[in-house]
Parts: sequence; structure tokens; C-alpha cells
Amino acid sequence: MTNQTNIHGDQIYGDKVGGDKIAGDKNIYNIHGEPPKFPLDNLPPRNPNFVGRTELLTAIRDTFGQGDASVAITQAIAGLGGVGKTQLALAYAHRHKAAYDLIWQLPANEPAALDDALRRLGAALRLPVQTADAPTARQLVLSWLNGGHQRWLLLYDNVDQMTQRDLRPYLPGGGHVLITSRQPQWQQAAVLSVDVFTPTEAEAFWQQRLADGDAPAGPQTAADRATLAQELGYLPLALEHAAAYMTTRGKSAAAYWRLFQERRQALWARTPPPDDYHATITTTWEMA
Repeated sequence: MTNQTNIHGDQIYGDKVGGDKIAGDKNIYNIHGEPPKFPLDNLPPRNPNFVGRTELLTAIRDTFGQGDASVAITQAIAGLGGVGKTQLALAYAHRHKAAYDLIWQLPANEPAALDDALRRLGAALRLPVQTADAPTARQLVLSWLNGGHQRWLLLYDNVDQMTQRDLRPYLPGGGHVLITSRQPQWQQAAVLSVDVFTPTEAEAFWQQRLADGDAPAGPQTAADRATLAQELGYLPLALEHAAAYMTTRGKSAAAYWRLFQERRQALWARTPPPDDYHATITTTWEMA
């Protein structure tokens, strides 16, 4: 009987059989009688509301274009929470899917989450990781990646709690690695600093996002949208919260701003916020 594996996101379906050795000099064994079918990825659907970031996307592409796949090229997208680091990484991955045989997003906020993500990758590659302990499963996956089998890109997402020393054992020795993190400095990675939207990017986001909600947003003017974007600090996550509120409740930018001011005052009446960033994100999150 022919074994088939159907992969959608992180879900893997198929009959398990075992014992077949992968061709090559690595002592790794398939859990299926045939190798995985490429291209392979676990990316979420493309974000239809992603706008801007053209220079950053070009910089990522150009850096990965240097050298060959036998040497690891690692880049780190760094910035405050909510500036769109993950969305930038995913946008690059979607735009360049044709350049890779394998693209895999790995939640990396803590070691346990990263080990689990690597185990899922190993299962997708049909490696015997289901019953292996975490270090063994990790080594099986890294050995496969280091074997130069395919062109691949790994996205290590939200490396905020793990230190760079913690992350090092999880990194392969070749291929393309893209890290997202709030940590601003990386010793062995090309760092791309991501800031908030420019006014032009904010307006492009409003125009795209406010036409994509569950219900039409209230009457809008460019001036009202510009004022709201500025008052929200041009922070992409805050703008997304606001857009979601406006489109689900049919509110205008001016109406949202009035409600935002009232909610922020109520939230921080007793204890002042540590800074405008936390005040904005907390308020828009509470309203969303």
C-alpha cells in the first residue's frame, strides 16, 4: 500500500511504518518507506493586510543571497513587541517560497516550545522522533538539515526569553535561519532593526485593513486616520487592534479615538503606565 502524508499547518496525517534507512552517511531512519515530498512548509496563510517594509524585505533577500547553502546565513529581525517582526518574517517566507524546498516556522519563546516544534518538523520529514527524547529528536532534525538534502529556511520566532547561548544548540550548521526577537544585539547574526510604521505605511495599512473587516468601518477621513495613527504611536499591533474594533463595530477613526482616550484614562486612573508604549498596547488590547 502506498503511504501518503498530508501536511497542512502543523497537522500530519498518514500511516506509520518503520525501519527504513535514509540514504546517505547519517545514521537516521525513516518512519515511512519513502522520503518526504517537497516543497514542504507549515506557514500560516499569507497576511492580506501586510503593507510596506520594502527596504527590509530587500535587505533580507540580499543577505540570504550571499554565499552558498553549505554555510549558515543567520539574520535576526529585532524590535519592540508589536512592531510586526513575525509578520515581516512570514512575508519574506511567502514571497520567496519558490526558492526553498522546506520552510518551517518554529515557536522559540522557550526551550520546551522549540523542542516540540523541532519534533513536529522531524515528523514532517519522516524521522523517528515520536518516541525519542528531546535532545535526540533535536539532533535527528539538525543532522538532516546539516546533510545538505534540500534548500531550506527556518524561522525561529519570538526568541525573547531564551538567551543566545540557550539558542545555540538548536541552530543548524547551514542553510538560512531567520530569527525574530526583542533582543537588539546578536553576536552571530546580521541584525535588522524594525521600527514602527512610517505615516505612509500607516495610511496604506488603514486603507487595506479597514476594507477587510466583518462590517464596514464608520465614515473615515484621511485626516482622522492620520491623527489616530499618530496618537497610537504608529505601532502596527495597536493599529491592528484599532482596525479590528472599527470594522467589527462600524466605528470611525474619530469615534475610536474618543473611546480609546476614555478607556486609557479609566485603565490608568490609579497607577500611571510605565510608558506610552505600554499604555497604548494595553488599552487597545483591552478594547479589542
